[in-house]
Formats: sequence, structure tokens, C-alpha cells
Amino acid sequence: MDMEKICRGNYSQEHNIWTIHYNTEIDKFLYAESIPAQGQPEFVVIMGGIGCGKTTLRKMHYGNKHVVIDAGEIFSNLCDPEVFTFGDILNDAVEDIGYILARQAIAERRNIVSEVVGADNLQVLKEVLGGMKRLGYRVILKAVDCSVEQAIERHKNQDPGNISAYFTESYQLRWIASAIEDKEDRQQEIEL
Repeated sequence: MDMEKICRGNYSQEHNIWTIHYNTEIDKFLYAESIPAQGQPEFVVIMGGIGCGKTTLRKMHYGNKHVVIDAGEIFSNLCDPEVFTFGDILNDAVEDIGYILARQAIAERRNIVSEVVGADNLQVLKEVLGGMKRLGYRVILKAVDCSVEQAIERHKNQDPGNISAYFTESYQLRWIASAIEDKEDRQQEIEL
């Protein structure tokens, strides 16, 4: 299985210039429908192994009703249509956009969805889940599973711009954890 992840992008090698409009990139994830009409916002975490269908489930059931916190999706949006390796070029922009997106989604009490494999970052995931509960979110965990054969077949047939949560979950959990901390710090300042 080839673990190098790539995507496409609008990079001009001739001029070695990359222009990124952060607000435009962030707005791609902030659908009006992601603000709950009434009641408690949701924080959905879709967990499962590589190639088991986390992204398929997310797109089928959470679509534009949740802000997607996904480093791979941010990266793919930035790169389209050129080809780059995830985690190399554009890493600073991905980090900035992801953190700002998480912070804004939490500040505006929007529904949020993210994907994780979960094995390597279990403690951070537990802290994030607890933090989202403290902020008044309804936390929903969705487990996705399939056979090894199905996962291998799905991986072979996936779009090369689809970057596994195996590579991206540490970004997402870090952004959400930082946004939770910022929100709790602001709440404490208001109380003083």
C-alpha cells in the first residue's frame, strides 16, 4: 500500500508564488445549515480503520449540516489541480486555516464533524471529547468497520486527493483542542 499522499493544486512554478485567500478557504466549510436551528450543537467523531468508509459515511450523513474539520480536505482544496505531497508544501497554510476554522466553528456553536483512526491519539481524543462536552456540545461517536479485503479494495479505488485520517487526525485533534482551550480561556476572562 503506497502511503504517500498527494493532491492537485494551483501553484505556478514559473513564478514560485502561491496566493491563498484564507477567508475564502474557510468559508468553503461554513455552511449556514451547520448552525443548529435550535438546541445543542453536535460534535461528531467518525472512527475506524484505514479505508473502512469514514469519509463515505461523513459525506452521506453529515454533508453541509456540519463543519468538516479535516486537514486532508483543506489541503486538497488548496492544491487543486496541481499535485503535491501532504505535509510538505502548504503545511503552514493548512495549519492556519484548520485552526481558524475550528476556532470559528466552536465560537459560533456550529455542528462539527471530524474523522479519526484513533489508535495513536487516544488520550488527545478523550481530552477533546471532554472539552466539547464542557462547551455544551452533544458528542456523538460513530464507529465504522469493514474487512481487511474491503479496506484494501477501497484504498485501491480511492481518489488520490483523499487523504486518510491516519495522516490527518493529529492536525484535527490539535486544532480542536486549541480551539476548546481558547474558548474556555475567553469564558474565564468574561467571568472575571
